[in-house]
Amino acid sequence: MRADDLAGYRELARRIDVPIAAGENIHTVHRFRDFLDAGALQVAQPNIVRVGGITPFLAIADLARERGIELAPHLLPELSSQLAYTLPETTWIEDVEDAAFGALGALVEPTGVTVADGWVTGGPPLGLGIRFR
Repeated sequence: MRADDLAGYRELARRIDVPIAAGENIHTVHRFRDFLDAGALQVAQPNIVRVGGITPFLAIADLARERGIELAPHLLPELSSQLAYTLPETTWIEDVEDAAFGALGALVEPTGVTVADGWVTGGPPLGLGIRFR
């Protein structure tokens, strides 16, 4: 299905008894609201960069929380995990091989965030600790 096929996701959710996780290619708070209100997702996966940054990401997290939908930020664990630390609930973080800023060679130095055994720990002493090359 195309990432923006709201009707298709809604129909899929109606037909199967498997939680649907999607959203990495949904690009606005408004479109996430459409998908969540339609019952098309059980796990919202916003990509912080694609939704426009930290503020829209946090607005999407609020929408998901209000509707009882799990949140699992898409990729970039050096950034998404630090935002997950700010949320009141335990949050999934997607960690895919070679899909982190560090693995992509985009950072001047490590951020201090470690993903191991299904848990994220650490972080920088100040700010987000992300310095791009």
